[in-house]
Amino acid sequence: MGKKRRTFNIEFKKKAVDLYLWDGMGCKAVGKELGIDHTTVLRWVRHFEAEGLKGLEEKRGKHKALQ
Repeated sequence: MGKKRRTFNIEFKKKAVDLYLWDGMGCKAVGKELGIDHTTVLRWVRHFEAEGLKGLEEKRGKHKALQ
């Protein structure tokens, strides 16, 4: 059976982003501190820098509106 994907709320993601951007921690240190993979931290930082808090919203399972 496959590994179950974890989901994180916006507050948790924002904490990780803040530790990286404002507290000067490296992505590996943030990942270790919060128990997540360092590549996840980098992805959240990229999304936050591009879209702000909206970039940290859960995107899985959401359908795009038909135009």
